[in-house]
Amino acid sequence: MFEFKRLSRRHFLLGGSAGLVLLPLSGFARTGKFLSTAQCSVIPSETDGPYPAHSDERGVNYLSQPGAVRRDIRGSLISSQYPGLAVAVGVPLTMRMRIVDATKGCSPLEGAAVYVWHCDGRGDYSMYNEAVKTETYLRGVQIADQDGWVEFETIYPGCYESRAVHIHFDVFKDAKLAVDNKSIAKISQFAFPDEVSAEVYGRNKEQYPNGLENLNQNPLNEDSIFADGYDLQVASIRSGTATAGLVAEISVAVDPTNVEDVSSGGPPPGGGPGWPLPPPPGARPPRRP
Repeated sequence: MFEFKRLSRRHFLLGGSAGLVLLPLSGFARTGKFLSTAQCSVIPSETDGPYPAHSDERGVNYLSQPGAVRRDIRGSLISSQYPGLAVAVGVPLTMRMRIVDATKGCSPLEGAAVYVWHCDGRGDYSMYNEAVKTETYLRGVQIADQDGWVEFETIYPGCYESRAVHIHFDVFKDAKLAVDNKSIAKISQFAFPDEVSAEVYGRNKEQYPNGLENLNQNPLNEDSIFADGYDLQVASIRSGTATAGLVAEISVAVDPTNVEDVSSGGPPPGGGPGWPLPPPPGARPPRRP
């Protein structure tokens, strides 16, 4: 298990998003609203497809790759199956997630395994999209410490057509269940404030060539996944700048006894009907959850 910096402050969540404008800011101050244990609510479940790399019909499984448990997910793992050696390009992002037990007053869920994955600056997912099919970057697993924290070093996600800016994640009760790809306690996604994404994309157009255009067409409150509400699903920006890098946090309350229906985002580990195969090489589906 990696050692994490102990955080003594209570967690805050950003309550909403503003218009899509470039902010004249050099940095972001801590903002958000207080999240008390009395407000402890399980984060909504969302689809994990179609690029989870652990439950599709191709048998693609990141969780079985050597080195899958790692804090820095910007580079690709090295394996015979996925020989890519690329490092994802983008604004550095330190992403901190606090995993808590909603059945016990939001007490830390020590030992929970958290698998995260997201697209790169151009909107592609490693292990799937043709340009990065041999890469394994922007995917990783961490184990929650005694205070429930996991931390990933990554890049700010890109924004592709039809979706708001987001990161996918699964929460397993422990590391063994993650390796075995069984009993997922929570399948969900979290987002970022639109105004922060706008500044990141506006100031780093080479790294995010279509980011600002796609963001303006897909604001958070119109997103197909988050349009029904996202109060518990927006990360707080704690510090940093849109060029040098950002630090973000989110609190994730789960019921560790729950078992998600994996068929909502893909078939069970052994396979199952009703889940379409990935698009043919070079093709991009009109909508990617």
